[in-house]
Amino acid sequence: MGFGSSQQELLSKFEEATKLQRHQIQIVEVEEIRFKINAKTQECNPGYPDIDLLNHKLTVIIKKNCNYFEKYLFSVVAIIKRDVLEDKEVENLQTYLKEEILPFCTKNDRPCCSFNKGLKEQGILCKCQGNQNTGGFTATFGCTRTGFSKGLCKYQKKLQTNLRRFKLQGKDLKKEEILQETLYNLADSVSNDFEILTPEAFQNMSSQKSDHCKLGHQQKRPFTAVTIVADYTAHCHKDYRDIKGGAAVLYTIVKKDATNTQKHLMLNYKLKNNSFDGICFTLPNNSLLVEAAYHEWHGSTPLNNPNGVDPTRIGFVFFQHSGLTQPLHGYVKKK
Repeated sequence: MGFGSSQQELLSKFEEATKLQRHQIQIVEVEEIRFKINAKTQECNPGYPDIDLLNHKLTVIIKKNCNYFEKYLFSVVAIIKRDVLEDKEVENLQTYLKEEILPFCTKNDRPCCSFNKGLKEQGILCKCQGNQNTGGFTATFGCTRTGFSKGLCKYQKKLQTNLRRFKLQGKDLKKEEILQETLYNLADSVSNDFEILTPEAFQNMSSQKSDHCKLGHQQKRPFTAVTIVADYTAHCHKDYRDIKGGAAVLYTIVKKDATNTQKHLMLNYKLKNNSFDGICFTLPNNSLLVEAAYHEWHGSTPLNNPNGVDPTRIGFVFFQHSGLTQPLHGYVKKK
Protein backbone atom coordinates (compact mmCIF):
# COMPACT_ATOMS: atom_id res chain seq x y z
CA MET A 1 0.00 0.00 0.00
CA GLY A 2 2.93 2.35 0.66
CA PHE A 3 5.49 3.27 3.30
CA GLY A 4 7.82 6.07 4.39
CA SER A 5 10.25 7.13 7.08
CA SER A 6 7.98 10.01 8.15
CA GLN A 7 4.56 11.51 7.56
CA GLN A 8 6.25 14.25 5.58
CA GLU A 9 7.85 11.73 3.22
CA LEU A 10 4.53 10.00 2.62
CA LEU A 11 2.84 13.33 1.99
CA SER A 12 5.50 14.21 -0.58
CA LYS A 13 5.09 10.83 -2.31
CA PHE A 14 1.35 11.31 -2.74
CA GLU A 15 1.83 14.91 -3.84
CA GLU A 16 4.13 13.76 -6.62
CA ALA A 17 2.01 10.77 -7.64
CA THR A 18 -1.37 12.54 -7.73
CA LYS A 19 -0.21 16.05 -8.73
CA LEU A 20 -2.38 17.42 -5.92
CA GLN A 21 -1.29 20.33 -3.77
CA ARG A 22 -0.35 19.77 -0.16
CA HIS A 23 -3.47 21.40 1.28
CA GLN A 24 -5.62 18.97 -0.75
CA ILE A 25 -4.18 15.91 0.99
CA GLN A 26 -5.16 14.80 4.50
CA ILE A 27 -2.91 12.47 6.54
CA VAL A 28 -4.56 10.66 9.47
CA GLU A 29 -2.44 8.56 11.83
CA VAL A 30 -4.07 5.65 13.67
CA GLU A 31 -2.80 3.05 16.13
CA GLU A 32 -2.97 -0.66 15.40
CA ILE A 33 -4.75 -2.80 17.99
CA ARG A 34 -5.53 -6.47 18.37
CA PHE A 35 -9.13 -6.92 17.31
CA LYS A 36 -10.99 -9.90 18.75
CA ILE A 37 -14.39 -11.05 17.56
CA ASN A 38 -17.02 -11.24 20.27
CA ALA A 39 -19.06 -14.22 19.14
CA LYS A 40 -21.55 -13.85 21.99
CA THR A 41 -22.98 -10.51 21.00
CA GLN A 42 -25.97 -10.14 18.70
CA GLU A 43 -25.15 -6.50 17.98
CA CYS A 44 -24.01 -5.91 14.42
CA ASN A 45 -21.24 -3.41 13.77
CA PRO A 46 -21.89 -0.88 16.57
CA GLY A 47 -20.66 2.69 16.27
CA TYR A 48 -16.97 3.58 16.47
CA PRO A 49 -15.01 6.85 16.63
CA ASP A 50 -15.48 8.71 13.34
CA ILE A 51 -12.72 10.09 11.11
CA ASP A 52 -13.78 13.41 9.60
CA LEU A 53 -12.67 13.31 5.97
CA LEU A 54 -13.38 17.03 5.62
CA ASN A 55 -13.25 18.15 1.98
CA HIS A 56 -9.79 16.98 1.03
CA LYS A 57 -9.32 15.49 -2.42
CA LEU A 58 -7.26 12.69 -0.90
CA THR A 59 -7.19 11.17 2.58
CA VAL A 60 -4.38 8.77 3.54
CA ILE A 61 -4.75 6.74 6.74
CA ILE A 62 -1.39 5.59 8.11
CA LYS A 63 0.02 3.69 11.07
CA LYS A 64 3.38 3.82 12.83
CA ASN A 65 5.26 0.53 12.89
CA CYS A 66 7.35 -0.69 15.80
CA ASN A 67 10.73 -2.39 15.44
CA TYR A 68 11.02 -1.65 11.71
CA PHE A 69 13.83 -0.10 9.71
CA GLU A 70 13.49 3.67 9.53
CA LYS A 71 12.36 3.67 5.87
CA TYR A 72 9.35 1.51 6.85
CA LEU A 73 8.49 3.46 10.02
CA PHE A 74 5.09 4.53 8.63
CA SER A 75 2.87 2.46 6.35
CA VAL A 76 -0.41 3.16 4.57
CA VAL A 77 -3.57 1.52 5.90
CA ALA A 78 -6.20 2.98 3.56
CA ILE A 79 -6.62 5.66 0.91
CA ILE A 80 -9.80 7.61 0.06
CA LYS A 81 -9.94 9.63 -3.16
CA ARG A 82 -12.76 11.96 -4.20
CA ASP A 83 -14.03 12.96 -7.66
CA VAL A 84 -13.29 9.75 -9.52
CA LEU A 85 -15.75 10.23 -12.39
CA GLU A 86 -17.41 13.24 -14.00
CA ASP A 87 -20.69 14.27 -12.33
CA LYS A 88 -22.79 13.32 -15.37
CA GLU A 89 -21.16 9.88 -15.52
CA VAL A 90 -22.06 9.27 -11.88
CA GLU A 91 -25.66 10.35 -12.42
CA ASN A 92 -26.06 8.15 -15.50
CA LEU A 93 -24.47 5.15 -13.77
CA GLN A 94 -26.75 5.50 -10.74
CA THR A 95 -29.89 5.76 -12.89
CA TYR A 96 -28.87 2.82 -15.07
CA LEU A 97 -28.24 0.54 -12.09
CA LYS A 98 -31.46 1.49 -10.31
CA GLU A 99 -33.68 1.02 -13.36
CA GLU A 100 -31.97 -1.71 -15.37
CA ILE A 101 -29.79 -3.85 -13.10
CA LEU A 102 -30.64 -3.92 -9.38
CA PRO A 103 -34.14 -5.39 -9.88
CA PHE A 104 -32.63 -8.27 -11.89
CA CYS A 105 -29.63 -9.17 -9.73
CA THR A 106 -29.27 -12.64 -8.27
CA LYS A 107 -28.63 -11.90 -4.62
CA ASN A 108 -25.77 -13.59 -2.78
CA ASP A 109 -26.78 -15.70 0.20
CA ARG A 110 -24.75 -14.17 3.03
CA PRO A 111 -25.98 -15.04 6.54
CA CYS A 112 -25.69 -12.59 9.40
CA CYS A 113 -24.13 -13.37 12.80
CA SER A 114 -21.61 -15.43 10.86
CA PHE A 115 -19.28 -15.75 13.87
CA ASN A 116 -21.96 -17.01 16.26
CA LYS A 117 -22.54 -20.65 15.36
CA GLY A 118 -25.10 -21.10 18.14
CA LEU A 119 -27.31 -18.32 16.81
CA LYS A 120 -26.98 -19.66 13.25
CA GLU A 121 -28.01 -23.16 14.34
CA GLN A 122 -31.05 -21.68 16.07
CA GLY A 123 -31.97 -19.79 12.93
CA ILE A 124 -31.57 -16.44 14.72
CA LEU A 125 -30.31 -13.83 12.30
CA CYS A 126 -29.98 -10.11 12.75
CA LYS A 127 -32.20 -7.76 10.76
CA CYS A 128 -29.51 -5.44 9.47
CA GLN A 129 -30.37 -6.11 5.79
CA GLY A 130 -34.03 -5.18 6.27
CA ASN A 131 -36.91 -6.77 4.40
CA GLN A 132 -35.96 -10.03 2.71
CA ASN A 133 -37.46 -8.99 -0.63
CA THR A 134 -36.51 -5.31 -0.82
CA GLY A 135 -33.67 -4.98 1.71
CA GLY A 136 -29.94 -4.57 1.26
CA PHE A 137 -28.09 -7.15 -0.81
CA THR A 138 -24.94 -7.94 -2.78
CA ALA A 139 -24.40 -9.45 -6.23
CA THR A 140 -21.03 -10.56 -7.62
CA PHE A 141 -20.00 -10.58 -11.29
CA GLY A 142 -16.88 -11.91 -12.97
CA CYS A 143 -14.51 -14.68 -11.90
CA THR A 144 -14.08 -15.86 -8.31
CA ARG A 145 -12.60 -18.84 -6.52
CA THR A 146 -14.96 -21.08 -4.58
CA GLY A 147 -14.43 -23.88 -2.09
CA PHE A 148 -15.37 -26.39 -4.78
CA SER A 149 -13.07 -25.17 -7.56
CA LYS A 150 -9.78 -26.53 -6.11
CA GLY A 151 -8.18 -23.10 -5.87
CA LEU A 152 -9.03 -22.18 -9.45
CA CYS A 153 -11.72 -20.12 -11.16
CA LYS A 154 -15.30 -21.32 -10.66
CA TYR A 155 -15.64 -21.54 -14.46
CA GLN A 156 -12.80 -24.06 -14.87
CA LYS A 157 -14.93 -27.21 -14.91
CA LYS A 158 -15.75 -27.14 -18.60
CA LEU A 159 -14.64 -25.21 -21.64
CA GLN A 160 -17.27 -22.66 -22.60
CA THR A 161 -17.14 -20.00 -25.28
CA ASN A 162 -20.08 -17.92 -24.02
CA LEU A 163 -19.70 -17.71 -20.26
CA ARG A 164 -22.39 -15.69 -18.51
CA ARG A 165 -20.01 -13.97 -16.09
CA PHE A 166 -22.50 -11.11 -15.70
CA LYS A 167 -25.59 -13.25 -15.25
CA LEU A 168 -28.89 -11.58 -14.39
CA GLN A 169 -32.29 -13.09 -13.69
CA GLY A 170 -33.91 -14.25 -16.88
CA LYS A 171 -32.03 -14.78 -20.14
CA ASP A 172 -31.69 -11.27 -21.51
CA LEU A 173 -28.20 -11.68 -22.95
CA LYS A 174 -28.23 -8.19 -24.43
CA LYS A 175 -28.79 -6.69 -20.98
CA GLU A 176 -25.90 -8.77 -19.65
CA GLU A 177 -23.63 -7.55 -22.45
CA ILE A 178 -24.44 -3.94 -21.59
CA LEU A 179 -23.77 -4.63 -17.90
CA GLN A 180 -20.41 -6.21 -18.80
CA GLU A 181 -19.41 -3.20 -20.89
CA THR A 182 -20.50 -0.81 -18.09
CA LEU A 183 -18.50 -2.64 -15.44
CA TYR A 184 -15.49 -3.00 -17.75
CA ASN A 185 -15.44 0.76 -18.31
CA LEU A 186 -15.76 1.42 -14.57
CA ALA A 187 -12.98 -1.10 -13.86
CA ASP A 188 -10.72 0.77 -16.30
CA SER A 189 -11.42 4.13 -14.62
CA VAL A 190 -10.86 2.73 -11.14
CA SER A 191 -7.69 0.91 -12.27
CA ASN A 192 -6.13 4.16 -13.44
CA ASP A 193 -6.46 5.71 -9.97
CA PHE A 194 -5.45 2.43 -8.32
CA GLU A 195 -2.18 2.35 -10.26
CA ILE A 196 -1.36 5.94 -9.28
CA LEU A 197 -2.18 5.50 -5.59
CA THR A 198 -0.72 2.02 -4.94
CA PRO A 199 1.58 1.06 -7.83
CA GLU A 200 3.08 -2.00 -6.13
CA ALA A 201 -0.31 -3.56 -5.33
CA PHE A 202 -1.48 -2.74 -8.86
CA GLN A 203 1.58 -4.42 -10.36
CA ASN A 204 1.14 -7.53 -8.21
CA MET A 205 -2.43 -7.90 -9.44
CA SER A 206 -1.88 -7.15 -13.12
CA SER A 207 1.42 -8.87 -13.91
CA GLN A 208 0.01 -12.32 -14.75
CA LYS A 209 0.33 -13.42 -18.36
CA SER A 210 -3.10 -15.05 -18.53
CA ASP A 211 -6.02 -12.66 -18.49
CA HIS A 212 -9.10 -14.78 -19.22
CA CYS A 213 -10.47 -13.98 -15.77
CA LYS A 214 -9.76 -10.24 -15.85
CA LEU A 215 -12.18 -7.31 -16.06
CA GLY A 216 -11.69 -4.30 -18.32
CA HIS A 217 -10.29 -3.36 -21.73
CA GLN A 218 -6.82 -2.10 -20.83
CA GLN A 219 -3.60 -4.02 -21.23
CA LYS A 220 -2.97 -4.15 -17.49
CA ARG A 221 -6.06 -5.31 -15.61
CA PRO A 222 -5.84 -5.94 -11.86
CA PHE A 223 -9.39 -7.15 -11.12
CA THR A 224 -11.18 -10.43 -11.76
CA ALA A 225 -14.54 -9.67 -10.14
CA VAL A 226 -16.76 -6.92 -8.78
CA THR A 227 -19.38 -7.13 -6.07
CA ILE A 228 -22.21 -4.60 -6.21
CA VAL A 229 -23.48 -3.72 -2.72
CA ALA A 230 -26.84 -1.97 -2.42
CA ASP A 231 -27.56 -0.71 1.13
CA TYR A 232 -25.83 -3.88 2.31
CA THR A 233 -24.33 -4.20 5.78
CA ALA A 234 -21.02 -6.05 5.57
CA HIS A 235 -20.26 -7.74 8.89
CA CYS A 236 -16.66 -7.52 10.06
CA HIS A 237 -14.47 -9.86 8.04
CA LYS A 238 -11.22 -10.36 6.18
CA ASP A 239 -11.20 -11.40 2.53
CA TYR A 240 -8.93 -14.40 2.88
CA ARG A 241 -9.37 -15.50 -0.74
CA ASP A 242 -7.95 -12.24 -2.11
CA ILE A 243 -4.46 -12.13 -3.54
CA LYS A 244 -2.05 -11.40 -0.68
CA GLY A 245 0.09 -8.75 -2.31
CA GLY A 246 -2.81 -6.72 -3.65
CA ALA A 247 -5.72 -4.62 -2.45
CA ALA A 248 -9.45 -4.19 -2.93
CA VAL A 249 -10.96 -1.01 -4.35
CA LEU A 250 -14.42 0.20 -3.32
CA TYR A 251 -16.09 2.80 -5.53
CA THR A 252 -19.10 4.53 -3.90
CA ILE A 253 -22.19 6.33 -5.16
CA VAL A 254 -24.47 8.02 -2.61
CA LYS A 255 -28.01 9.21 -3.28
CA LYS A 256 -28.46 12.98 -3.33
CA ASP A 257 -29.78 14.53 -0.09
CA ALA A 258 -29.25 11.27 1.84
CA THR A 259 -29.36 11.87 5.59
CA ASN A 260 -28.77 8.36 6.93
CA THR A 261 -25.69 6.90 5.24
CA GLN A 262 -23.45 3.95 6.00
CA LYS A 263 -19.95 4.21 7.43
CA HIS A 264 -16.98 2.05 6.55
CA LEU A 265 -15.40 0.27 9.53
CA MET A 266 -11.80 -0.74 10.21
CA LEU A 267 -11.74 -2.63 13.47
CA ASN A 268 -8.09 -3.37 14.15
CA TYR A 269 -7.19 0.33 14.54
CA LYS A 270 -8.07 3.21 16.80
CA LEU A 271 -7.57 6.96 16.63
CA LYS A 272 -4.45 8.25 18.35
CA ASN A 273 -4.98 9.20 21.99
CA ASN A 274 -8.47 7.68 21.96
CA SER A 275 -9.63 5.02 24.40
CA PHE A 276 -12.20 3.52 22.01
CA ASP A 277 -11.17 0.70 19.69
CA GLY A 278 -12.08 0.75 16.01
CA ILE A 279 -12.45 3.58 13.49
CA CYS A 280 -15.10 4.45 10.91
CA PHE A 281 -15.68 7.05 8.23
CA THR A 282 -18.35 8.02 5.71
CA LEU A 283 -17.31 7.43 2.12
CA PRO A 284 -18.34 10.46 0.00
CA ASN A 285 -20.29 10.24 -3.24
CA ASN A 286 -18.08 9.50 -6.27
CA SER A 287 -15.15 8.35 -4.16
CA LEU A 288 -12.95 5.30 -4.04
CA LEU A 289 -11.38 3.51 -1.09
CA VAL A 290 -8.26 1.36 -1.40
CA GLU A 291 -7.48 -1.12 1.39
CA ALA A 292 -5.69 -4.44 1.79
CA ALA A 293 -8.88 -6.40 2.41
CA TYR A 294 -6.93 -9.64 2.88
CA HIS A 295 -5.23 -8.23 5.99
CA GLU A 296 -7.77 -5.80 7.48
CA TRP A 297 -10.85 -6.46 9.60
CA HIS A 298 -13.44 -4.31 7.85
CA GLY A 299 -17.19 -3.92 7.44
CA SER A 300 -19.97 -1.34 7.24
CA THR A 301 -22.62 0.04 9.58
CA PRO A 302 -26.31 -0.83 9.12
CA LEU A 303 -28.96 1.56 7.87
CA ASN A 304 -32.27 2.22 9.58
CA ASN A 305 -34.27 1.25 6.49
CA PRO A 306 -32.07 -0.47 3.89
CA ASN A 307 -33.57 -0.64 0.42
CA GLY A 308 -31.68 -2.56 -2.23
CA VAL A 309 -34.14 -1.54 -4.94
CA ASP A 310 -33.71 2.20 -4.32
CA PRO A 311 -30.49 2.29 -2.29
CA THR A 312 -28.98 5.17 -0.38
CA ARG A 313 -25.53 3.83 -1.26
CA ILE A 314 -24.31 1.70 -4.13
CA GLY A 315 -20.81 0.31 -3.79
CA PHE A 316 -18.64 -1.51 -6.34
CA VAL A 317 -16.00 -3.70 -4.70
CA PHE A 318 -13.31 -4.58 -7.25
CA PHE A 319 -10.99 -7.41 -6.23
CA GLN A 320 -8.94 -10.40 -7.36
CA HIS A 321 -9.00 -13.82 -5.75
CA SER A 322 -5.71 -15.69 -5.59
CA GLY A 323 -5.15 -18.52 -8.07
CA LEU A 324 -7.02 -16.95 -11.00
CA THR A 325 -3.99 -16.86 -13.30
CA GLN A 326 -4.53 -19.91 -15.53
CA PRO A 327 -5.57 -19.72 -19.20
CA LEU A 328 -9.14 -20.75 -20.03
CA HIS A 329 -10.09 -20.22 -16.37
CA GLY A 330 -7.96 -23.23 -15.37
CA TYR A 331 -9.77 -25.70 -17.60
CA VAL A 332 -7.84 -28.90 -18.29
CA LYS A 333 -9.16 -31.37 -20.85
CA LYS A 334 -9.63 -34.81 -19.34
CA LYS A 335 -7.62 -37.58 -20.95
